[in-house]
Amino acid sequence: MNRAAAEEQLATEMSTLLRLIHPLKAAAARDGAGLGPDRSAMLLLFPLIEGPQRPGALAELCHTDPSTISRQVAELVRRELVRREPDPSDGRASLLAITDAGREVCERVRTLRRGLLAAAVSGWTDAELDTFAGLLGRFNGALGTAYCPPLTRTAPTRTAPTRTLTTIAAGPPAGTEQEPA
Repeated sequence: MNRAAAEEQLATEMSTLLRLIHPLKAAAARDGAGLGPDRSAMLLLFPLIEGPQRPGALAELCHTDPSTISRQVAELVRRELVRREPDPSDGRASLLAITDAGREVCERVRTLRRGLLAAAVSGWTDAELDTFAGLLGRFNGALGTAYCPPLTRTAPTRTAPTRTLTTIAAGPPAGTEQEPA
């Protein structure tokens, strides 16, 4: 297949994938991870596993409007999945930190997501799955590099490497032992 035809096939397959995400989300809601009505807020928990973040840095990391983050964080705090802590480097600012209950939600989401995706690829060989996961991770990284502006934060320095949500969804870079969010 020539490059133009392969790029067209990729565009078609991406469109199909995006369309199939909706029934996948519906299946996740039916199978009950107990996420409640604002499941999109739950995505904010995963970057917080790596360490506390300022709300603005979290908005930048998630490529989301700060007002959206503010509403979602309020829900997570209300549900005691996230707590606000004083920022030791700036007493006027606060950091968002995941709670033990938030970590439990993340684990339920991981388990549910793995189960749903495992059912979809149950007929694949280990080699096929490994190849696909590696290429999808590479593709997500390329999309992030091409279309997501680099992070320019003034938040406290973190010891863990910063990853975009796209990378988090795809898993760690090849060869690392860290479990995907």
